[in-house]
Amino acid sequence: MQKRVLAAGCGHGPDAARYGPSCARWIGYDFAPGLLELARADAPQAEFHLWDGKGDMPPELHDPSDLIVSRRGPTSVIPHLPALAAPNARFLYVGPTLDGPQVPERLQAIGWDVCGEWRASVRAWAPTWEDWRMRCEFMGVEARRDTWKAQATPRGLAYREERYPVLAGPS
Repeated sequence: MQKRVLAAGCGHGPDAARYGPSCARWIGYDFAPGLLELARADAPQAEFHLWDGKGDMPPELHDPSDLIVSRRGPTSVIPHLPALAAPNARFLYVGPTLDGPQVPERLQAIGWDVCGEWRASVRAWAPTWEDWRMRCEFMGVEARRDTWKAQATPRGLAYREERYPVLAGPS
């Protein structure tokens, strides 16, 4: 059975391009219009909408989803899960930190149960200087060109990233 997936903070749509064709419906939203343009070009089978996860939900998102994914860590979607979720839906959060967004507590506040939570350390790649610069800006650290020049390979710059996956569902 194919699932309906909602990607919170979908960015330029790499997950929609990779996994969307095997879903009944893939919808993504992001707050950056430029990223949504890239997503539409890379994943034409998916739907993309402008929203920051706060305030009124766009009407296009009211079709309940079986899986709601927040792979880069936006947590503003959590209060909206009851309105976005189909019966027996799951929410998969894969964020950058355990302590910052208090995900289990926020899920509990809306009546959702944590089915599992993990810590993972992954090796990631920034393929270009611009990708490295944007990653550093997002993480709140200085992007140093001398570090890039000294450590980047033809594949880009490798770095370690701690991730915090949480799987949850309605109580």
